[in-house]
Amino acid sequence: MEYVLDTNIVIKLLRKNSPLQTKFEKAVMNDDEFYVPLVVHYEMLCGFYYEPAQVQEEKYLDLYNNICFHFKERDINAQTWKDAAKIYADLRRKGFKVSNSDILIAAFCIEYNFTLITENTKDFKNIDGLKFINWVE
Repeated sequence: MEYVLDTNIVIKLLRKNSPLQTKFEKAVMNDDEFYVPLVVHYEMLCGFYYEPAQVQEEKYLDLYNNICFHFKERDINAQTWKDAAKIYADLRRKGFKVSNSDILIAAFCIEYNFTLITENTKDFKNIDGLKFINWVE
């Protein structure tokens, strides 16, 4: 399988959420592939640099780098941006508000036919064509 980890899942992995950690490790052992759009890296780095304690920042940065070892990077290309804008417009017309970051993550997953692993199913359930699962349930 090919997966994308949402930011909330990466945070839970950093906090060593046992059931989630077990699923992640099993998927890695099964040679499943994990991709991360750069917008997730951005969200993670925002959180690290916001942390007031330098020690905490370094601790989580080290853990994050260990998790990232299993990620394959792909940037968001021009088509993804265009698709994200269409998703945004569709959601707004339907009366839903979703963060731009989540829309970009969804467009990335749809473009490459990846399955998003997220706990934030509320925001993603209204996006047509997006495959997602919740490993935290």
